[in-house]
Amino acid sequence: DSGLRQRRSDLTSRDNPEPSLVTGSQASPWLGWRKFRVARMQRETDMATSVWIEPVDGRPVTNFLAGQFLTIRLPAPGSRNKPWTRCYSLSGSIAGNQYQLTIKRVARKEKQVAGNSVSEWVNSEMMVGDLLEAKSPAGDFVLDESSGSPVVLLAAGVGITPMAAMIDRIVATDSRRQIVLVYGNRNRADHVFRERLAEAAERHNQLMIVNCYSAPAATDVPGVDYQVAGRVSVDLLKQILPNRKFQFYMCGPAGFMQTLHDDLTRWGVPESRIRYEAFGPASIARPDTKTSSTTLNATTPNDGEPVAGSAVMFSSSNVTANLTDQERSILELAESMSVEISSGCRAGNCGSCAVRLLQGKVAYKTQPAAEVEPGYCLACIAVADGPVELEA
Repeated sequence: DSGLRQRRSDLTSRDNPEPSLVTGSQASPWLGWRKFRVARMQRETDMATSVWIEPVDGRPVTNFLAGQFLTIRLPAPGSRNKPWTRCYSLSGSIAGNQYQLTIKRVARKEKQVAGNSVSEWVNSEMMVGDLLEAKSPAGDFVLDESSGSPVVLLAAGVGITPMAAMIDRIVATDSRRQIVLVYGNRNRADHVFRERLAEAAERHNQLMIVNCYSAPAATDVPGVDYQVAGRVSVDLLKQILPNRKFQFYMCGPAGFMQTLHDDLTRWGVPESRIRYEAFGPASIARPDTKTSSTTLNATTPNDGEPVAGSAVMFSSSNVTANLTDQERSILELAESMSVEISSGCRAGNCGSCAVRLLQGKVAYKTQPAAEVEPGYCLACIAVADGPVELEA
């Protein structure tokens, strides 16, 4: 495609000086939960809504690093008393004293209340003035501002949210750093931040955007709405990029990130140049990430692999389950047995699912990002490594 060849030529010819970094003053992070109210809302697509929240106490909010997330807690409607806890990437720069979150409607079978998941409720029932709680911004999927290396942002669907914050940051600091966004959607109807990103590209001549539509609608215009009819792939990157000496950031569904991660490493991109964000069930399997938690009254250790058929006892609920699927997390098993365990990110980032490990040991499918207290485990990414007993 001539347009892609021109974009590759533009990247090859651009210089890449060190960015001019601007570090603003930062209010201190708060401890625990803080009350916020919904200040305004904006429909981004039929399936996604941006929500701006502000603190009820009126005090300044904590600044955040581009790419970080916010853990929120809101009352669950209906008969359930246990509040919802979820993590969402911050999708824009702080506006006044407000944080922006952009939440896509995703129907989930588990933890539904009156037919709603959290994202469904936000997109259909949340209103300006509603109250919720939030913890300070967190997460280590952040833009590396200490380097002038060019960056490639790979996003699919609502995975654009942390990338949009990164783009905001680069534009706001007037950095001349090269940045390539390759963004995948089904079509224009699903395209979050279409106008916003196009405006950012007009303001920042070092930003190049390649939109990929996997199922373009008849009304979608090639070269205007999208540049590629197809999915985001490393084969496409080879056409666009002059070389592989970029920092790669990616966020999207599990299969999207796993495929890109594997293909990037096969292309010769070192792990140190690949960063990714995982929420919900999304995670990336790597051979160096499996670890074990503290062992309490453990049975004879095995070779480190989770044991299929392990007995998992949830002592507080007086429920015992036999784990026949060694890839099934303790949280997934608990939910299948109607055992309540709080959860947020479901990827080991926020620590909301920490549960006390009374006996046995667990192995983690991915390295926990959240700090784990001794004697506890993160149920969302933990699998039984032999018989275990948990306080749940």
